[in-house]
Amino acid sequence: MTRDTLFAAFKWYSSLILYPDGNNTSYYTRPPLKLPGSSDYIKAPKVVITNANAISGAESILLTIQYHKLATLIGEHTAGTSGVMDAFTLPGGYTIWYTGHLYQNFDGSRFSGIGVIPDIPCSKTIKGISEGRDEQLEKALEVITSKIK
Repeated sequence: MTRDTLFAAFKWYSSLILYPDGNNTSYYTRPPLKLPGSSDYIKAPKVVITNANAISGAESILLTIQYHKLATLIGEHTAGTSGVMDAFTLPGGYTIWYTGHLYQNFDGSRFSGIGVIPDIPCSKTIKGISEGRDEQLEKALEVITSKIK
């Protein structure tokens, strides 16, 4: 199975927990990704603005968007961590929590500590903020406008 086939067929399962003891937990699926070439894929240009506030699950979604070229990513690197925690207990009952998983990009390059690198790097500046401007939003609008001409 190729990576494209694997991720095109990927299903998201969300839990529906109704009881505090975890019994009778059910799961529901979310629709599969709409990939370019499928009949119901929206062909309009799309952009996603991101920065270091994107962490864990948001980064997984951004990597999928970037890998499948579902949108142009604009902004700054994401946090570069999975958010999945490991722990160990020290004598005295103290617990140490840490991010102990190693994650890589689809191409095998380093992800941890770097995050998702946007297709078009763009940061807000003090000058832009003082002028009441949002350079990232301006760049996103520029990219969309250039693709619809």
